[in-house]
Amino acid sequence: MNKLDIRTAVLLRNRGRTHTLLLRRSLSKKLLPGLLTGVGGKVEPLEGELDNILASLLREAGEEAPQINWASIPDLRPRLITHDTRSDNTTYVIYWYTGTLTDELTDFSSSEGKLEWCEDSNLPLSDMTLAASAAIPFVLNLPADDIRLYDGILFKQQGATKLLTPR
Repeated sequence: MNKLDIRTAVLLRNRGRTHTLLLRRSLSKKLLPGLLTGVGGKVEPLEGELDNILASLLREAGEEAPQINWASIPDLRPRLITHDTRSDNTTYVIYWYTGTLTDELTDFSSSEGKLEWCEDSNLPLSDMTLAASAAIPFVLNLPADDIRLYDGILFKQQGATKLLTPR
């Protein structure tokens, strides 16, 4: 039987667009311990969140990083939707958002691990989840004025996760 798992992730950039705020998952987490990804989480279809993915993102982000004033991010928007079907026939769909953090962040704690600023020109890809290692470089290289929402398929090639998009 096929299963569907829908998630959200946001990549917050600093004002100069040189660094991106990522979440390093706690080593005590069962799922993806110690790896970097965006802030976000599971969409709850039974709670009606399929009708409002942004509300799901804001709920999850608010739980993981309540010290961030999510309402003050003026340019929060979806940039990429990735699809990845695994060997257990579960299809993972991730809505990747971007935004600019205008307030200074001094508290890097998170209920899921620790927030970290990562330099865009030197992303620690080997420390990222497989989906993040393919999606984050793609999203961060999109021009700020590109308003399109991209759709991509994640696949494995020679041991690495790749992203196939129409771009």
